[in-house]
Amino acid sequence: MTPTQTLIDSIYSERVKRAQAAVPADKLMDGFLLFEESRRWALAGIRAEFPEIDSAQAEQIFCDRLNLLRRRDEHGLYQPLEVLHDEL
Repeated sequence: MTPTQTLIDSIYSERVKRAQAAVPADKLMDGFLLFEESRRWALAGIRAEFPEIDSAQAEQIFCDRLNLLRRRDEHGLYQPLEVLHDEL
């Protein structure tokens, strides 16, 4: 049985209402839990890619990859103070 668009919209609407009703502490905890689950999946993928490494090495590769993504996402976002001072 294929779900109808009405059913899909109803489920989505209920999920949005629950999210809006959640207290901030629960939302923060959900974020932590989601990150931890994502981290476990990423580490499993790293171990599958490099079966010979130990847990510490897998963690290091994971951290390196996160840092690479952060640097990519923040590229050009921050400028040295001297550059900003010269523009004033």
